[in-house]
Amino acid sequence: MSVFLRKSIQEAPVHLFLALFAFIVFGCSESGSDNEQLPLAAPTSFQPTPMDQGIRLMWTRVAKAQGIEPTFKVYYSTENDFAARIDSGLNPTPESESSGLLKVDITGLQNGVKYYIWIETYYAGLGKANFVPTNNAVPIPHAEKVENITPIEGEQIIWLTWNESPHASSYEIAYSTTDKAEPSSSDKRKTVFAPNAVLTELENLTPYYIWIRAKNTDLNTPSEFVKYPSTVTPKEAAALPATPYITTVSSGNKRLTVTWNTDPSARIYELTWVDKNLVDKSIEVKPEVGVVSATISGLINQESYIVSVAAKNYSGNAKSSERVGSPEASSISIDFNNYKFSLGTAASDYIYGETLPVSPIFYSGQYFDRLTRTKETAIGNLFTDGAAWFVREKFEEIDFAFLNGGYIDNTITAGPISIGSLLATTLPANREDTIVILSLKGRDVKALFEAAAKVNHPGRGGYFTGTDAFGMVSKEVQYTISYPVLDTGLPDLSLDTKEEIEPYVQGEIKAGTLKIRGEEVLDETVYRIATTSQLAMGLYGYLVFAVNGYNRFDTGVPFWHGVAEYIYDQANITPYTDGRLCIEGGIPLGGSEPQPPYH
Repeated sequence: MSVFLRKSIQEAPVHLFLALFAFIVFGCSESGSDNEQLPLAAPTSFQPTPMDQGIRLMWTRVAKAQGIEPTFKVYYSTENDFAARIDSGLNPTPESESSGLLKVDITGLQNGVKYYIWIETYYAGLGKANFVPTNNAVPIPHAEKVENITPIEGEQIIWLTWNESPHASSYEIAYSTTDKAEPSSSDKRKTVFAPNAVLTELENLTPYYIWIRAKNTDLNTPSEFVKYPSTVTPKEAAALPATPYITTVSSGNKRLTVTWNTDPSARIYELTWVDKNLVDKSIEVKPEVGVVSATISGLINQESYIVSVAAKNYSGNAKSSERVGSPEASSISIDFNNYKFSLGTAASDYIYGETLPVSPIFYSGQYFDRLTRTKETAIGNLFTDGAAWFVREKFEEIDFAFLNGGYIDNTITAGPISIGSLLATTLPANREDTIVILSLKGRDVKALFEAAAKVNHPGRGGYFTGTDAFGMVSKEVQYTISYPVLDTGLPDLSLDTKEEIEPYVQGEIKAGTLKIRGEEVLDETVYRIATTSQLAMGLYGYLVFAVNGYNRFDTGVPFWHGVAEYIYDQANITPYTDGRLCIEGGIPLGGSEPQPPYH
C-alpha cells in the first residue's frame, strides 16, 4: 500500500473515515426527504502496480447513490499537477467475480518515468464526488532473458550461476527428470534473488533438465524460461570436500550465527556446538553459493560455546578448526534491505500449496491447490501467530490477527530462513500492506467470519475466483466452516457448470463453533484485531472492517515485517496446525490426500 494511503489512514479523523466508508457501502439514502442528499462517495485510494510500459490501478467498488451506478475518469501526467492531467479514456472492469475490486490498465507509457494518477467519480444526474484520490508509479520493462547458465555437478546437488538479467528482481528455477520444451506446474521450483543457486537433495546419476527465468513485478509477464541445452547429472564425489573455514561467529539473543566458506564437492554441512558441560549438539545445513550461514538458537546468554563445521560427502568428512562464541542480548535490528540477512531456521517445510490428482467429482485435470485458500495451514498459522506476537510485543494487546490466504504465495523450505526467502512467500502487490489494529464489536466479529465462510471453496480457480480472500486466523480463534455435503454415492457425479458447483463451495459458520480463547463471541463485547491495511479498507469483501471498524491505528509496519521479527526472535521454528479452523462437507478434492472434513 502506498505511503499516501498509510498517512491518510493515520491522519484522517476517525469520524470522517467511518462516514466516508458508510457512503461507499450504502450510497445515498433514498428514504429521506427529496431535499436531502449525502455527499457523493468516491474511492478513498487506489493501488498502482508498475507494468512494462504501463500501470495497473485497482480500487474498491463504490456503491450506488440513489440507485445510480458510479462511473470513473482516470487521468495521468508526468507532472504532479492536476491541471496538466491527460484523460486516459479508460473504463474500469471487475478484477474478478467476487473480490469487490475494479481495475484499469494504463498502457503506452514510458518506462522509468514517474506518472501521477488521479481518479474522478461521477453519478449521472447527480454530479461528481468532491474527493479525488491521487497516487504515482513508475513503469518498468520486462526482465530480460537469462543468459550463460553454468552448472557444476556435485554430490546430490547442482550449483548454478548465470548472468544477471537487466530489470530482474528475482529468478525462478524449475527442474525435472523429464525432458520437455517448457517446465510443468508439477516440476520442482526455487526462487532466488541473485544470479546463482544450489539445487539440493537430488538423486546421484540421474540426469536433470533445468530452466531459469527472470522476473520482476507480479503483473509483468516474466521473461520466458531458458532451458540449459543439456542434462546435468549429480554424481558421487571422488575425493573429500575442501576443509571449511569459519569466517564469523556472531552473537545474538540466545543464539549464535556461524558463517563459513562453501565448496561444490560438499553434499551437506554439519554445524556442531559444545556447551560448558561438554554436551554437543549438531544440525545439518544445505550448501549455498559463496558462503553458508546458519543460526544456533535456544542457547544461554553469556555462556561460551565451542563451534565447528564439517563438510560431508560420501568420501568422508572434512572438519574445520574450532571457534568460540558467547550469545548475548543485542540491539541489532533486522536489515530488511539485505535479502541474505538470516532470520532463523525452519525445522521442515511450510507449504502453501500442492499439486493434487484428478478429482472424480470436479472438472477433469490435475491442478495446483493453494492450500492457504482452502484450509488451515502451518504457513498461515506462522503468519497470523507471528503478526499477533509482534503487535503485542511492540504496540498493544489484541484478541487475534486476521489475514487473507492470498497474501501468501510461496513455500518456506526447511533450513535457513533469510529476508529474501520470507519475502518470496508474499505477492509483490501485498508487500507494502501495513499492520492495522482496529476494534469490532462481537456482532461484527460474527459478520466477519460469516463473510470468510462465503469465500468460494475449494480454492482452485476455474469457475470461481476470489479464493484469495479465504480467512486465516491466529491461535486465539477456533471455528468450523460447514459446506453442503455432496452425496458421492449418486451416479454421474461430474460437476461441469457454475450452477452445479456453486451450492457446494460457499459455506457458513457451524453453530456454536466460533470461539475466541475458548469463549463464545458476545455481541456487545469489543474485540481488538490486527489485520492488513488492504483488509482494513474493506478489500476482498471484508467490508465489515471498513464500515464498523473503529479506534484504528496503522502501525506503518509492513505485515510481513512483523512475521520476520517473530521468526528472528524465535530463531528456530517448526510447522504446526492445531485445529483452529475445521472444514466440513464440500466437494472431494481428488486422489488419496485427506478429504474434508479437515480437523
